[in-house]
Amino acid sequence: MTKLDMPKLARVLAMLSDTFNESFSDMRAEGYFIGLSDLTIEQVEAGARQALKLSKFFPRPAEIREYAVGSSGDKAEQSWLEVLREVRRVGGYGVPVLDPVTQDTVRAVWGTWGHLCSTLPADGAELLGWSKRFKAAYAIGQKERTLLANYGLLDA
Repeated sequence: MTKLDMPKLARVLAMLSDTFNESFSDMRAEGYFIGLSDLTIEQVEAGARQALKLSKFFPRPAEIREYAVGSSGDKAEQSWLEVLREVRRVGGYGVPVLDPVTQDTVRAVWGTWGHLCSTLPADGAELLGWSKRFKAAYAIGQKERTLLANYGLLDA
């Protein structure tokens, strides 16, 4: 979002405020803007619509974010499934198509794509362990990239 989206954000928050019988102020709108500024106004509006359907109380910025783009656990799970799809698609010698956080996670945990593919267990408890290891590393990488982006050191 940009400052130009503030009127739309104010309208969204006013609707939530009336629906959940909560107070609304310019300071509250500013806080929500700060907390959600990395999302598009369309994502915020979609998250607010989900909050209207699923929330019992006025949603916090983190809840609107989760409704809009999913939780970090959801993203990590989706990313792991994408890694497995790419293993089947290109194998250990091809070039996988992965987002930057997923690529960084693979490098951090296994070093190279080829090493991941050549040592990947077929099934069972060991594969579940790999999944958990990947998701933990993915969450750390995602937080690091968000911090860097917030300080203008990386494009979000």
